Amino acid sequence: MSRRTLTVLIDGLLIDDGAMVPPRIGSIVAVVLEFTETFEPSREAMTVDGVLDLHPTPSFERARDSSGEHRYWTGDLYGDGWRASWRGDRPRSGPVTLTGRLCHWYRLSYNPDSVVRGRVARMQVVSIPYHAPAGDRWELMPGEPHRYRDVEVAPRRFDKQALLFGSPEVDVIIHGEIGLLVELDLDVQER
Repeated sequence: MSRRTLTVLIDGLLIDDGAMVPPRIGSIVAVVLEFTETFEPSREAMTVDGVLDLHPTPSFERARDSSGEHRYWTGDLYGDGWRASWRGDRPRSGPVTLTGRLCHWYRLSYNPDSVVRGRVARMQVVSIPYHAPAGDRWELMPGEPHRYRDVEVAPRRFDKQALLFGSPEVDVIIHGEIGLLVELDLDVQER
């Protein structure tokens, strides 16, 4: 029998500010999920089979350039033992196979109907690279690999010291910890 597992990225801010107790291997965690499609391979991405219930009206946001507004669709994505909010650039509904990241973000509102519980089977601290190409401020380096460090217990605070207090320098790359990559076992519940 295969186990039902999810790979979930947990935002470090949730733990930093005390909204979530730092998990440990074997503990039960409750998360509210958001699914973001991605085409870049990474440890954070997984392919899921589910059913997508599309919300009836598209939403709009200001585009980052002068081209006007960007349209996007939202919905609820249901899998075997889990639920996530979904946002995409085109409407779809019904049975789907999608590749992307399941995330538990600080900004997501708590909804008791959408909580997913599972036992932590593996946990890694995720660090992302930054650089200062002009030497004046740190910027995320898109497309560069993330770093992963296995831990038994999540840190109480994630290390962003170099970003906060280090002086930006050209040709220097630093890594800032952003959260946890957690493998959740959905088949093992509280006893």
